Amino acid sequence: MEAPFIIKFIETKWHDKQTLVSVSESEYSLKLEQVGNNAFSAHTTIYPKVDKLRFAQLAIKTKNGDQSPPYIAMPNGERRQLESITDPASNEVWWVEPAHWDAKQRVWRSEARRTAGQITFVIGTSILKLDIDISEQTTSDLSRYLSDFKADLWELILDENSHITGEAKNSQVAAVDQEALSLVSSILTNAQAILKKPKVELKEVQALKPVKEVRPVPRTFMEICTKGSRKNLTSRASEPNYNVPENQYVLYVVSSTLSIVKQLVRVAESKKNRFSGAFEKLNDRLSELKGYKKVNRDLLVKDFERLKRICDVDFISDGLNKELAFVNAENEFSSLQVIDIYIRVKGAAKEIDGWFVEFKYSPGEAWRSCEDGKKTILKPLPPYFCLFKKGLDYKVRANIYSHSSTSGRSVILTINYMAKMRVGKGSDAIQKARNSLEKLEKKGVNLRKNNWREELTKEELEEQERERATIERRRSYFDAEREKVGIVHQVLAPKVKPFQQVEKEFRQCKVRSKSTFPNSMAFVQNPAYQAVHSGFKKLKEQVGLADEDILLSLEKIEAIGLVNMPLLYERWCFLQIIKVLIQVFRYQPEEYWKRKLLANIQGNEKQIRIQFFNPAVSRKVTLQYEPFLANGKRPDFVLDVEATTKSGYQISKRLVIDAKYYSAAYLKYRGGIKGVIHELYSSKDYSEGQNNSVFVFHPVLGAVKEVVSPQEWAKDSYLGELSMFDWEPACHERKTTSYGAVCANPIKSQRYLDEIQRILGMFLQYGIENNQSSNRRSDDTEAVNFCISCGSEKVVDVTNSGRYNSKKRWYQCYECDQFTVYNHCGECNTRLIKNGYYWTYLSLMPMSSINIKCPSCESPV
Repeated sequence: MEAPFIIKFIETKWHDKQTLVSVSESEYSLKLEQVGNNAFSAHTTIYPKVDKLRFAQLAIKTKNGDQSPPYIAMPNGERRQLESITDPASNEVWWVEPAHWDAKQRVWRSEARRTAGQITFVIGTSILKLDIDISEQTTSDLSRYLSDFKADLWELILDENSHITGEAKNSQVAAVDQEALSLVSSILTNAQAILKKPKVELKEVQALKPVKEVRPVPRTFMEICTKGSRKNLTSRASEPNYNVPENQYVLYVVSSTLSIVKQLVRVAESKKNRFSGAFEKLNDRLSELKGYKKVNRDLLVKDFERLKRICDVDFISDGLNKELAFVNAENEFSSLQVIDIYIRVKGAAKEIDGWFVEFKYSPGEAWRSCEDGKKTILKPLPPYFCLFKKGLDYKVRANIYSHSSTSGRSVILTINYMAKMRVGKGSDAIQKARNSLEKLEKKGVNLRKNNWREELTKEELEEQERERATIERRRSYFDAEREKVGIVHQVLAPKVKPFQQVEKEFRQCKVRSKSTFPNSMAFVQNPAYQAVHSGFKKLKEQVGLADEDILLSLEKIEAIGLVNMPLLYERWCFLQIIKVLIQVFRYQPEEYWKRKLLANIQGNEKQIRIQFFNPAVSRKVTLQYEPFLANGKRPDFVLDVEATTKSGYQISKRLVIDAKYYSAAYLKYRGGIKGVIHELYSSKDYSEGQNNSVFVFHPVLGAVKEVVSPQEWAKDSYLGELSMFDWEPACHERKTTSYGAVCANPIKSQRYLDEIQRILGMFLQYGIENNQSSNRRSDDTEAVNFCISCGSEKVVDVTNSGRYNSKKRWYQCYECDQFTVYNHCGECNTRLIKNGYYWTYLSLMPMSSINIKCPSCESPV
């Protein structure tokens, strides 16, 4: 349902208390979300420290004027009627909060503009709950978002590394190479040559001239008759007119080329800064590689407490019986006859989703199988299956019966009903946990003495050397790219002022810009005119702007000022996703994608769909902006990934992303990362029945209050690597990396693009796979392998080459030397992938930088 109203920020100018002069609307209205029948919600941010925005006020405009006046529903039950103002230019009626008159500034001020919280508006039969967040950001902070947004947009359109140019006629690969630089120089040189002798038309005028030079007109004789003999009389004359179609077009070319050059300079500067930043980040990573590691004390304490709980059979048994009571409450099995039996779980029986077990009927008996020479498999009904774990002994009171398997090679024990269960103290897993607890306690004592530092093991040092080689390779790449971009900047930056001077001189000649090509003989006979036209045409093709509409759209977007920041943040995040797909993971966007993108940013198209292809890794990504899900919900972004596996069949998975421009205080008000993820994943059902991965993009540093991983990114982002929330399933296996939150903040974080690369890389590499398949024969992925560090498909299996020969699968990237290791959890068989220390998105062990905690059962490798 479309809302019967819009809500915007407006700015009014008043002559006096009663006389409205003008109404200025914000570029975009607030985003409305339907939360019920005729019920909507919205979120906005106000900026007390931004002078430009201090006179803006919230305003509502109904779409059918016969509704009753809107009002604010106060917490005490009273109504605060909104007041109407009429735009003198359009006669549109806006409803605003009652305000007080500021005589000094000659403006009406409202309280909602300066207050955080929630306001409930009633507009006819509709209800709007508006959440207002206060931001401490300054004008320069907001301008940074805006300037980054524009620079990123121009970069995507003009990027010299773009794989295709899209809709350019006779399109070539966009490239700012020596040819493009020469074209810019040629246009400038020939425009300067035209200025020396521009095409001109003589326009007949009347002017005073000496008597001997007069060419008479009727006015001449009138002057003689009325004023007698004079030295100067009115005469026919002419003056040069440079405002001819040829010069109008040349001025258009000069202005357009100047705009392109300016943006190429800005893009070059932006990329130079980014490459320099990447180079510095790699230097930081190099400096962090030392002969010791700093152990996270808090995470070590968490592991210690977890091991204590694993050793506590009473704690485990109580938890199992609570879960058992919950399962039994949902089923009616209590009338079945039960017996006491002891069961020892040896391991998973993959072929029938059961457990290999031994059993006995009394404590003093020896553990045995049902029949000699045959394996015994426990197959509980599905509700009971997850209550059993490998390595534990149980005493259960259950209804149980046995029968032979279809093959006759094993005996199946089936549990139909279970009334009670208790874990045995002598369980192998309990004893193993006790041993680990003792070791961890001793290590903790030693670490505390050594200021929580520990020397690296031989394996960790080898891992560090691999990491160092990758960093050095990437440093060389970014250094070379920075040098290339620096040359572009060095050549083009000095061209800006000469182009501005040429443009100024044309305008001084009273020439008006016009984009229509006159197709006159001047462009055939005059080499300078000809060179300007042909050079501009080639330049547009070279930089991917052969479509005139794209250049005009970019010029319009360039004029956008500070806008609705949550919306700007959404679109900034949208550009970052596109940048990572194209520039890092080497996906080719579909034809006409630029036009779609620009139409969306200009507000002409709210919903857009862009497809990206990477044949080298057999994947296709369909990126949608503000699509409707099947359940009617409307997230910000949806990425549908389709992949062809190595064996030739299709797999697909959906990633849903919502961009939340929240302050730290407002994030806390919404329940922190935990509350926002739960709202989107479960309450709004962006997961569509837990089938989709759901992630949040946010700008808040330190948003993760309960860090679960030792990696640096875990302080700001949560990738679902371990359980963190009380609403997650306690017994059933978690769906790994199905939800999370990523910090994307260009102002306070230099690694924000890495954060987005990590989450998208995780989804493309890990999220589309069935990582918990019980019948998997290999730790390797089903889809084609690629490098998450540089996006290259040139990865080679080096498992059987020398020292990497092991049960794991080892892949090395030939372009950046990144190693990727594919392994599995020894406890639950979940696939695990490690991409070195920096790019690994699963949690590393606090005590070891080479071991991963399983995201499903949270056991170490």
